[in-house]
Amino acid sequence: MERRLEGFPRGAEWSDESATYLRRVEPARHAAFLAGDRARYVDELDVVRADGGRMRIEAQTYFAHDPATGHVVLSGAIKPLGDRRLAEERMEAIGRLAGGVAHELNNLLTVIVSYAQLARDAIPREHAAQEDLAQIAGAGRRAERRTRQLLAFGRRQRAPSAPLLLDEVVDTLAPLLRRVLGEGVDLRIERSDDLHAFRLDRARIEHVVMNLVVHARDAMPGGGRITIATQNAAVGAERAAELAVAPGTYVQLTVRGAGSGGDAPELASTYGIVKECGGAIDVESTARAGLTFGVYLPVHVRC
Repeated sequence: MERRLEGFPRGAEWSDESATYLRRVEPARHAAFLAGDRARYVDELDVVRADGGRMRIEAQTYFAHDPATGHVVLSGAIKPLGDRRLAEERMEAIGRLAGGVAHELNNLLTVIVSYAQLARDAIPREHAAQEDLAQIAGAGRRAERRTRQLLAFGRRQRAPSAPLLLDEVVDTLAPLLRRVLGEGVDLRIERSDDLHAFRLDRARIEHVVMNLVVHARDAMPGGGRITIATQNAAVGAERAAELAVAPGTYVQLTVRGAGSGGDAPELASTYGIVKECGGAIDVESTARAGLTFGVYLPVHVRC
């Protein structure tokens, strides 16, 4: 096993415990992959720095068949866990808070919707208040869908899923998106033929699309053009290692604008939804090309 770590300071090495661990488990994982078991593994390990100190890392390994040679290819990615661990702990705390608040709100909304419907049933159909009560009940149901997103984010409730076509979701949202973006922003939609279906709660993917588009708008206060594009994506072993996902077939959503910056706190729930479903968000931000979000959603995962 190569002991020097690419991307780390010169002299960084695996700790003896980590090196022994990897030598022991990788052959077994290779055999399991050939037997049809899972292809992706994540380990937390220690490396020894040149100054004798230790660094905690996440080592992700992926097995895949190389169609050109017929061999099994092992690839991987290594990331320091210091800053990310703190960020994950903060996100976990936010998730618990969001779940608790959403649980209470959901109970109150259930009462509001139920009593609005009871009131509609108690008065004549032609009564002037029927329309007002219908608006109350409809708004309550929409709010319930939003609280279910928060509950799912807080891991108190797993949102149901059904096969979806990304183009259909984007087309449905387009009128609302144009109103939200305003007159200073031109929204362009680029569709692909034969797009794969994927399984994700509709409210959650709508949340992802809406958040990314609104963030792209906020990143260009002078206005401009935002493009939403959809396509199928075959993610090979090398690209999968870069994205920290398993190799396979994905549906890709691209949101592109002229601004910059892709790590705003308000996008935390968006990243959380995509990651929980085995996907990834790739962000590119340059002065010349602008801001591009690439969302990869696995086709064969129910979430």
